[in-house]
Parts: sequence; structure tokens; C-alpha cells
Amino acid sequence: RSYSLWNKLGAAFANSSQNEKAIICYNAAIKIRPNLARSWVNLGISYANQSKYTDCILPYLNSLSLSPSATHVWGYLRGIVFFLDSEELKEKIASRNLDSFR
Repeated sequence: RSYSLWNKLGAAFANSSQNEKAIICYNAAIKIRPNLARSWVNLGISYANQSKYTDCILPYLNSLSLSPSATHVWGYLRGIVFFLDSEELKEKIASRNLDSFR
């Protein structure tokens, strides 16, 4: 269960605004267990907290592909669209269709 420890360590770093360290931990958790949706969401949040909005899109989409019922992640995506100012991205997110991103 070391993936869980990496995810928890990442959360501890993120909660203390050490997002670069959190990203390293979340990537370690994902490497061990790539089907853990929570680690993908946390990774996206850490990127967003660093204003790396384009970098958080893929982690959020990966999370949604693993856990389609996680509707709050669509909200995170809607939030970053404000900063990216992309009409195409706004439409894709509004449709809530993961296939539109492929």
C-alpha cells in the first residue's frame, strides 16, 4: 500500500503549500497504482495551485476516465477554463463528454 502513503504525503505537502513536492509524491503514487482516481485529482489540484492550468487538464481527465461519477472534477475543469480562455475547451467541458478530448 505504498501508493497510499505517497498520496497522503502528497496531501501533507499540498496542505502546507509545497505543491512541487506534492506533485512528486502524487506521481510516485500514480506510478505504483495508475488506476487510483484520487491521486490524479490531487495531482491536478497541485498543478492548478501553481497556476499551471494546462498541466492540470490531463490529470483531471484521467481521474474522470477512472471515476466518471466524480462530477466535482468537471467543476475543477470549468474553473481552469476561466484562466485559459479557450472557447473550444469550454464547449468540451460543458458537454461532459470525455471522448471529445481524444
